[in-house]
Amino acid sequence: YERNHLAAADEHFAALRERRYAIHRGCAEDGFAGAMLIAAAQGCAGAVAEIGEEWRSFVQSLWELPGPLVDSAQARAALLSGDVRTARRWANGFRAPLGPGPMVWLEISHITKLRCLLASNQAHDLAAAELLAAACMAHVERLRNVPANLALLGLHALRLEACGERKSAVNVLRQALRQAAPEGFVRTFVDLGPRLLNLLGAVEDADLADYIAVLRAAFAPTAAPRPSEQLAKGLAGVLTERE
Repeated sequence: YERNHLAAADEHFAALRERRYAIHRGCAEDGFAGAMLIAAAQGCAGAVAEIGEEWRSFVQSLWELPGPLVDSAQARAALLSGDVRTARRWANGFRAPLGPGPMVWLEISHITKLRCLLASNQAHDLAAAELLAAACMAHVERLRNVPANLALLGLHALRLEACGERKSAVNVLRQALRQAAPEGFVRTFVDLGPRLLNLLGAVEDADLADYIAVLRAAFAPTAAPRPSEQLAKGLAGVLTERE
């Protein structure tokens, strides 16, 4: 998933969901979260909802109430789909304190809340985002958690830009890209949305040029054939040349 090989990732996430009762619960929930992110990236809102219901059913089958993880994953999927209002509504209701957890799983509710606050782009949300980002960054630095740290650096760059500090935003993003390039991180940045694509264009670094090109290409949506092209392809075998 991280390297944007979505079809292959989807197969592995499906395997995790199929074995949900035989594996570690965190791995099973990664299967749901990953499938939800892929569906959102591909614009399949119906699939996102179905996966969410399947996830809730799994948690309830363990005789537990669904925790915040399902809802935060759906809020993150909403952001990927451009539905900022739904994502912000969830963020306003999520008030769980930041715990000592290692933040190693695919869905991290506090970082998703940070995504939602920044996406709203309102002054009070940006102020709240600054406080939450500082707490999350201190936490992941203590844990030496590189993937979470990269996501937070990308979000920090977006916050700086939203506050009118574009030069600082570009510098922070360059710092993140230098750390991410050797390992080929892609979705960490693409999942931050089109505002990050705009910032990427301002990063001038010859050593990062190839990597930035890969990231920019990953933002490009798959071009769907026009209806006329689909019609022509489907009827080509039954129509005469004149028809």
